[in-house]
Formats: sequence, structure tokens, C-alpha cells
Amino acid sequence: MTHLNRRSSDDDDGKRHRVLEAVESTQAKLISRVLVPVLLAGLLTVSGFVGARLLRQLDSQGADIAQVKSEVRVLSTRFDEVALRAVESNTARIGIVEKKDVEQDRRIDALERTVKTP
Repeated sequence: MTHLNRRSSDDDDGKRHRVLEAVESTQAKLISRVLVPVLLAGLLTVSGFVGARLLRQLDSQGADIAQVKSEVRVLSTRFDEVALRAVESNTARIGIVEKKDVEQDRRIDALERTVKTP
């Protein structure tokens, strides 16, 4: 019954609905065939630029990390060298002190032999 009422109130005899459906269909086709691919292409382009920038930044950070590693190796070598020199110096000093102790013990022994103690 509603179908008959709609028809009687419609002056175009249903042509208007067909035109609206065709327009909606044309808009949907335009969106699906033109707008969506353009948006996807834009999104892919922006993603490509962002990805390339991130890769450049990662490469730069990798180079910086390699530089820091190199500097740490150099510093480590220098610290090792300083530590070895300090150990050698302290070993030599200890050797001199021990040598003096031995010489002093010999002198004391020699004095004890030559001087009779009561």
C-alpha cells in the first residue's frame, strides 16, 4: 500500500528515485575509482619519505655509535697503558725498598759481628 501512496505522491512517477540512485552510484564509483587510489598513493608517498628519513637517521646514529666505540677503544688502551706504567713504577719502588731492607739487614749483621755486645 505504501508503494501505491508513494507513486501517487511522486510527480515524476519514480524517475526521481532512479536519478538519485544513479547519482549516488556515480559518486561511489568516483570515490572508489579516483579518490581512494589518490589517497593511497599520497599515503604511500608520505610513508616512503618518512621511511627514508628514518633510515637516514638510523645510518647517522650507527655512524655516531661506531665513532663512540672507536673512541672508547682508544681510551681503554690509554687507561691500560697508564695502569701498566703505574704498576711497573710501583713494582720498581717496592723492589728498591726491599733491596734497601736486605742491605740494612746485612749491615746490621756485619755490625753485630764486629761489635761485641755485652
